[in-house]
Amino acid sequence: MKIKGEKHGLCNRTACQSSFNVIWFNHSTGKYYCTECAIMLNEDICNAKYAQELYDGHPLCSKESK
Repeated sequence: MKIKGEKHGLCNRTACQSSFNVIWFNHSTGKYYCTECAIMLNEDICNAKYAQELYDGHPLCSKESK
């Protein structure tokens, strides 16, 4: 059974719930997201500014190895 928000589980975004490429760690939530959702979160102007300030210049979501 795949668990929401866990690596290789289901994307933590409720509107998505994909089980494909759930390898993006969100430094704010501590949960994992699929590629599409992670890119969307990283490209959001508010998230990008927030992440740069809080996480020493890296994006909100970081891709981890499979």
